[in-house]
Amino acid sequence: KVNENVTNATVINNTATADANNALVHNVNTTPALTTVLVLPSINITDTVMKVCTPPTVLAGGEVNCTIAYLHVGTADVKNITITDYLPDGFRYLNVSVLTDINEILNSTNLSLPELPLGLNASDLVKLAEGPTQEPWATPCTNDSEIKFGKWNMTANDTGAGVKISVGLVGIKITLRASSNLTDATTTFQNNATVEANETNGNSINASGSGNIIVSKVNATDVFVKKCVPIVMIGGQEEEGGILNCVLFYTHVGTKDVKNITITDYMPENFTYINVTEITNVSEILQQTGAGDLSATLDVLNVTVKTADGPDKSLWPSCGNKGNITFGKWNITAQDAAGAAGAGKISVGVIGLNITMKAPVNLTNATNTTVNIAGIGYVNATFQNFTNKASVNITEVDEFCGESVSYSYDVNETVTISAIKLALPLGGTLLKECPAPTIAGEDITCTVAYLYIGVSPLKNITITDYLPEGFSYTNATWVNNITEAIEAIKSAPVNFPPQIKMNDAITMASKTGNEPWPDCGDKDNISFGTWDVTGETAWNNSATGGAGTIYTGLVVLNITLRTPTNISQGTSISPVGGLDTVQYQNNVSSTGYKTVKEMCGGEVNKSVNASGSGNITIVKINNTDTLVKTCQTPTTSGGEVDCTIAYLHIGTADVRNITLIDYLPPGFQYINATEINVSEILALTGLLSVGNTSIDASSVSLANRTKEDQPNCSDNGTIQFGTWEINKTTSISLGTLNVNLAVGVVGLKVKLRAPSDLSQGTPIAPIGGLDAMQYQNNVTVNATETAMMCGNETVINNISQNASGNISVVKINTTDTLVKTCPTPTTAGGEVECTIAYLHIGVSELRNITLTDTLPIGFKFIEAKVMNNATEILNSVGNVPSVSGVEPNVSLAGFRNESWPNFGESGTIKFGVWEMNKTASINITGVGNVNLVAGVVGLKVKLRAPTDLSNGTPIGQVQGFPAFRYKNNVTVNATEVAIMCEIENPINEISKNTTENITVLNVSTNDTIIKVCAPPATSPNGEVSCVIAYLHAGTETVENISIMDILPDGFKYKNYTVMNDSSQILAITGLKLPDVPSLPVDIFATRTETNEPDENATGNISFGTWKIEKNETTNLAIGLVALNVTLKASSEAGIYTNKVESQTNGSTIANNSATILVQGPLMIKTCTPQFAGQNMTCLIAAINIGLNDTHNVT
Repeated sequence: KVNENVTNATVINNTATADANNALVHNVNTTPALTTVLVLPSINITDTVMKVCTPPTVLAGGEVNCTIAYLHVGTADVKNITITDYLPDGFRYLNVSVLTDINEILNSTNLSLPELPLGLNASDLVKLAEGPTQEPWATPCTNDSEIKFGKWNMTANDTGAGVKISVGLVGIKITLRASSNLTDATTTFQNNATVEANETNGNSINASGSGNIIVSKVNATDVFVKKCVPIVMIGGQEEEGGILNCVLFYTHVGTKDVKNITITDYMPENFTYINVTEITNVSEILQQTGAGDLSATLDVLNVTVKTADGPDKSLWPSCGNKGNITFGKWNITAQDAAGAAGAGKISVGVIGLNITMKAPVNLTNATNTTVNIAGIGYVNATFQNFTNKASVNITEVDEFCGESVSYSYDVNETVTISAIKLALPLGGTLLKECPAPTIAGEDITCTVAYLYIGVSPLKNITITDYLPEGFSYTNATWVNNITEAIEAIKSAPVNFPPQIKMNDAITMASKTGNEPWPDCGDKDNISFGTWDVTGETAWNNSATGGAGTIYTGLVVLNITLRTPTNISQGTSISPVGGLDTVQYQNNVSSTGYKTVKEMCGGEVNKSVNASGSGNITIVKINNTDTLVKTCQTPTTSGGEVDCTIAYLHIGTADVRNITLIDYLPPGFQYINATEINVSEILALTGLLSVGNTSIDASSVSLANRTKEDQPNCSDNGTIQFGTWEINKTTSISLGTLNVNLAVGVVGLKVKLRAPSDLSQGTPIAPIGGLDAMQYQNNVTVNATETAMMCGNETVINNISQNASGNISVVKINTTDTLVKTCPTPTTAGGEVECTIAYLHIGVSELRNITLTDTLPIGFKFIEAKVMNNATEILNSVGNVPSVSGVEPNVSLAGFRNESWPNFGESGTIKFGVWEMNKTASINITGVGNVNLVAGVVGLKVKLRAPTDLSNGTPIGQVQGFPAFRYKNNVTVNATEVAIMCEIENPINEISKNTTENITVLNVSTNDTIIKVCAPPATSPNGEVSCVIAYLHAGTETVENISIMDILPDGFKYKNYTVMNDSSQILAITGLKLPDVPSLPVDIFATRTETNEPDENATGNISFGTWKIEKNETTNLAIGLVALNVTLKASSEAGIYTNKVESQTNGSTIANNSATILVQGPLMIKTCTPQFAGQNMTCLIAAINIGLNDTHNVT
């Protein structure tokens, strides 16, 4: 380190030497190092603190931003820089930001960089201090008067030649809130700041700076004004209270936000809140509150006057509220002011309301007075004064760092309201009057009068007449002349309330249109329109000095109605002229609208409704509608029945479209109908009186037939006849009333066919020993009563009358008997002939009779024959069922069409077609003669049984053979028909089935031949007698049977005889005949060819041919052939086999053999062949053939 006191340009010699003690050491020369010391010019060490606040002038409570800049110039590092700001009284610290832009710091504080020696530039060396560490660091929103910020460090710059220069800068911007507590219009505050730090060379730094802040004061202003219409007109007990409007104006000026501004109107007792509208014209509000000159003041601050923010209407009153009503909430947010008076916050806002209220109808503390209404005169009235107070509640809010301090206060205003009430029912009065009684169905004219008195014009007056049920509108006239209108009111008479003294000065309502207007014939509600009441009538009151206008108007209508013929909806009153008399209440109503201050929202069109009623008295001549239906004595199922329908009508209106509807019971069918005369009809219906007056039967006529509407023959269900009409051609007098009546009759005789199936009937006591059913046969007459109306014939009433008659039907049960029989068992592959017999007894003819034979599997059809003897068929069927104790005569069915199976067909085969007609007649007690169907069908059917019996059901042994059972089903199908209108109509399908079992024997073909010789031994050349027996058992005839006797060698034929004693043959041979019932005694085969062998013939001996035929009874072919043959034995003793065969057409079908002994000795020697010179072995056998022992054989 160069000594600081060395002068400039001093040269310093710096020498170094080296020494050693070694023998080889030699001296070292040293060279001095020369250093020249440069002493720099002096550097001014400075520490500058600058503080600048903007804006320089701020409104009380406003915010101000102060920038504090610290600049250090020196030759050492600076550590622990700390800034302290000393707040003026009443100021509060809000927040701080560290500035990072050197130019911004310098420019905002007008701070300049110093000049440096040696050509150094401060702008190149200046830099921001390092940090801050924020220790310390002032907490925002505190009440501290000293706030500290730190710490920063500055590092000196190395400029070369060992020289360091420090040029460092710190900048912060602090936001402060100016004091609000000012006494003077403006106050200047000095704001000081200091900086503390340490240089690394041990020096301490203390610097300070200050800035001035000017704060301006703003005076708060609150102005509240309420104004109301001073006098309001109120209606009578049926009218609404008077409507009035009050306006409220409020203006506020201050420096703080205003929150939750509410306006409360303390309405007088029984006043009702309707609605409110906001007034948004700022100039109007300022003018009404007398704050018009405020604009100039605010303009200086560059602030705009506007309406308060809001409102929040969730808590606003509802239409209909009474008492105190509150409106809110509004807010006024302070604006940024930047005018000549200074910067800061100004809260300025206005509120305007137009409140609509309704005064009470009843004035509890009223004073009597009179109101003079032009055209009506002086009308009593009352009046009462009311005090109406209103207030504004304001809450100023001082918001600071999330905290608020509220200051609330009220501003009040009071006004007076006068209310005048007329002693008249303002609104519409509607009345209706009708003349003396009239006859049901006639016209009546009623007068309707409507008077309106109101405080508002009335428009679109519409009068609605609610016609009682059954009434119809004909026409109406509007009386548009005031004199005629008042006369119509008096003559009706229409009685208005006595306080209404109408005269010719009353104003008539003006006609504005003809819509709506009813059309002739309209029913229910009919409306007339439209009229307006717009002419003003002056009124005044001397007590209050009040005056104004009301509106009056009159409408008069003469309405003609058509009364109903059906008066069931009327209310019965005392009879007039001995006749039923009823009264109807005929209501009327009117609608219109006036433009009023409505309860729930401003100025709206409000309906003005009125209602009234008048009584209409009607004398009723009741209609007489008599409908009768009768039917003849019991019929039988499927039989015919005659019924009579009679209808009588007496009424006051023409009758049109008379139709008779006959609801046939289930299964019944229509045949025809004819009309009957008046006397026949009246005999059933009778003839009633009208009131006290009788109707002469001679004045009754048949209804006029207007349309031929007949059902078709065979129709069922609902059938209809018509149409007819009855006109008002009969006149009678009922006291002072002369009436034209419609009197007429309709009559028919209807022929029906009863059903064969009576399952839908209701059981009743038997008739003639037979089941009986009853059916209810309903009939209805429908018609319309008409009257001329509006030039047209109009339906005024619908007639519907019901009647019923009972029909008794005797049940003749249908009998269907089906039988199939087959003979005793057949054999496999054999034929079987079965009988099919069908018996039907019923009331309906039978068509398309078919027999269906379902053959068992394997069976085949051969042929069938129709049985032409009814008695033979009935023998198969059994007894004929009786009907009501009588057995009908049975006849053969007619064979209409042959439908026959082919030979060899299998499966289902059909036979047909037959038909049965009503050919039997019996007499049933209580019913009479009845024609019946009683017929039979019979067939002989020949079938071939199968040879393969695997599809049969085994049933064990029958007649010694395995037997199998087959089920043979047969069905008869037919259609019952009823002949109506020359047409056969199917009415029922018949299906009957039965089952017969067919037994088939499994008789396998068996051929047996036996030969027995007795005795079985003879001597050489002797004779032997043998019996040959052949037995055949099968199912088919066998022909060309031959017996072949094959003689042993050495034997010769001698002779034979044919045996015919079966017992002897069976005893000799041991053969057994099959166990077959009815087996013939003579079972020998028939010889068809004779052959006599030659005596002494040898070899094969034949005896001719035979035939065994199938027996028709047993269906078996069983036969026997027996021969007694004598042979000559061989000359040599031995044991001989004698074969025998039976043949058919040369083919062997059975064989057997017999052994014959020829007695005598035999010697046999046999030797085994051997070579010459060798031993030979021989067998020597000595044999004796005979029937006895042999002794001493050598």
